[in-house]
Amino acid sequence: MGIDTWTSAYAAVQTALTAMEATLSLRPHYLSSSSSSSSSSSSSSSSSSSSSSSSSSSSCSAVMANGNGDTDNVATFALIRPPGHHATTNLCGGYCYLNNVVICTAHYLSSSPPPSSPTQQQEQQEQQEQQEQQQQPSQRKCIIIDIDFHHGNGVEEILHRQSPATTPNAGSTPDKGSIPWPHRCKYISLHAHPDYPYYTTHHPSPLPKSTTLSAYLSTLSSRLESLESWCASSTGPDSTGGANTTTGGADTTGPLVLVSLGLDTLSSDPVGGFAGFRTRADYIRVGEMVGAFVRRTRGRGCFLLEGGYVVEKLGECVEGVLRGFMAGVNGGEREG
Repeated sequence: MGIDTWTSAYAAVQTALTAMEATLSLRPHYLSSSSSSSSSSSSSSSSSSSSSSSSSSSSCSAVMANGNGDTDNVATFALIRPPGHHATTNLCGGYCYLNNVVICTAHYLSSSPPPSSPTQQQEQQEQQEQQEQQQQPSQRKCIIIDIDFHHGNGVEEILHRQSPATTPNAGSTPDKGSIPWPHRCKYISLHAHPDYPYYTTHHPSPLPKSTTLSAYLSTLSSRLESLESWCASSTGPDSTGGANTTTGGADTTGPLVLVSLGLDTLSSDPVGGFAGFRTRADYIRVGEMVGAFVRRTRGRGCFLLEGGYVVEKLGECVEGVLRGFMAGVNGGEREG
């Protein structure tokens, strides 16, 4: 494995972190009491380069906006390669070397973001944002939505591994500050079974390659709905020490929603492909559902590119997901 491979993997992680940090400063309209609940969408985006710009990889991040100012920035997107969701604590595989989405999750749930610089023009909004950013790491939640064709076995392994560092003492009732970060993250994966990596694809929610778009959307809707009550609850220990139960009052901000965006779901993909994914319009439907979920849970969204190997179709598929997402956070108004 050459130095260029690791340089690219490092650049991908840095770009993912850049996009994640940018997400935390967004003020989408559904978090702003002074703005309307919906607005017309357009596909403007502003790119920002990775802090590892010297790398040979083609990594960059972008902010997705609706075209009506800062309060209408709705999510960020990290255009990165190599992908990461197959990388475990001690194994590289599936073109993955460092687990981009888990690194972002751990960083967000374990550390405080830097405060924003106040400006006279946005003083009230900056105060609100600063209050949200001062939320203690132990009160934060994160959801990883993996819509790659393949199961993110690396994410599953890291979040569920049992070790003294991540497991509360038996019989103890930890306070908020002692709840390990993996217990404040929920992971859902819609992947094919049987397919790579084979030995974990039986985990929920496995789907056959013949899955239609309607069946896929039905499964995704069910999995997202199952998380809404968890999103609305405060961060407190359940019977196993995890953060799953209401302890009085909702958190001031919703979850950080990290989307592992795998586009190898396209039916013509050489290493994947669900039968129901054929056009840009199919990806719009997926994006709408994710966007509506983020709006309902008052979260913030960040997309990280995973798989997808019909290179000439990647841009079209990404555009579909992002346009759908913008429509979803605006209450269903779709462009294009």
